[in-house]
Amino acid sequence: MIRVIYIVFSIAIVLASQVAVAQEERSRPKLEYLHDTRSYIHNPQYQGMVRRAFKYQPDDFRFQRFRAHYSGTSWYDPVADKVRDDMLNHAYNILYNKNPRIVQESKEHYKKIVGDHLASVGVVVEALALARADKRFGDPEFFRWMSSGLMGVVLNSGDGKTLATSYHVNTADEEIFLIRHLNLKLIKTDSRHIGHIYYNMHLVHDFTSDEEFTLFVDVSRPFSKMEKEANKSNYGLDILRQ
Repeated sequence: MIRVIYIVFSIAIVLASQVAVAQEERSRPKLEYLHDTRSYIHNPQYQGMVRRAFKYQPDDFRFQRFRAHYSGTSWYDPVADKVRDDMLNHAYNILYNKNPRIVQESKEHYKKIVGDHLASVGVVVEALALARADKRFGDPEFFRWMSSGLMGVVLNSGDGKTLATSYHVNTADEEIFLIRHLNLKLIKTDSRHIGHIYYNMHLVHDFTSDEEFTLFVDVSRPFSKMEKEANKSNYGLDILRQ
């Protein structure tokens, strides 16, 4: 219920703030680094960046590296539906449960969930919505800063005109927010792969120019994770959720 009430407004805030996103230099992600899943390296690196982000909200925060470390952690989730459901369950307890022990436990679980998935823009937008509604869920400005930085990396990763210059995403939400930010309407999607490179070819309508064109989005990292988990969960293999 909380999600239904606040999520649409929060998405609008995130997309509107992209004019002032972090100014990281545009660069093509290195494939070998993108697919580096050595969690024993990425787990502590990611956690260290989470602590630094919360404590300092630094101007020189490396959002691209942050996303890369997240995608190599043992808890990386490119879809994060269950993550958000868990967030909202704990948020409900924090707001409405009368048992102090349950409230405290939910506060601890909520904090851990947000920290573990702070590089997932969908989780950050959820946290932003909750923080705007109640100060117990944190500082809205922090989550607005984080969401803008994460999407800034996506927007600077390519131009989507060809496979060679495709946008790169780590999560389903990044792809959804990307299409909305570009003021596009999705018509249909053709998912393909060349070797270890997986990409979506979206036929889209541009509301600004009133034209149709194909938008290329590289989904190699989330697809590889989803493919590995396909036999253990109900993940789908199409990254974009409509």
